[in-house]
Amino acid sequence: MAETFDELEKAVAALRSVTEEREILIRRRDELIRASLKGGATWVQVQNVTGLSPRGLSLAINRLPKE
Repeated sequence: MAETFDELEKAVAALRSVTEEREILIRRRDELIRASLKGGATWVQVQNVTGLSPRGLSLAINRLPKE
């Protein structure tokens, strides 16, 4: 049973690490989306690059604190 818990601990630690990395990458993507739009890119151009739907793009922009 102790071996199972050791494996469980390792799996949970790995998932936490992946989750943290994912959050960092999403934050960076959202920053770059906002910068692209400020730089003159259109919503359609950003959607084509990111693969986000109009709603997903809106959520990404609004997830960041207002400047």
